[in-house]
Amino acid sequence: MNLAERIYEISKHLPEPALIELLDFAEYLQKRKTSNMEYPIPEQQLGNAIRTLALLATPRFVNRPKASGTEVAERIAELRDEWGKCE
Repeated sequence: MNLAERIYEISKHLPEPALIELLDFAEYLQKRKTSNMEYPIPEQQLGNAIRTLALLATPRFVNRPKASGTEVAERIAELRDEWGKCE
């Protein structure tokens, strides 16, 4: 099984929020590649990415409470407001 197939197999079991993150990251890497930026990934880090995707596909993460994109954005805004008050 090649790397793309491994990523596909793992992604089939991920919840939608994790898939959105995965797609966003893949598009980011694609954009960097098309802008002629090189991004060599050490084999050890590549293994870490695969292990992380596998972990996200486990029941512990698949069955976790899910938040909508709006809820996540609102929470991020709340945290930024709190951090801004600390400065």
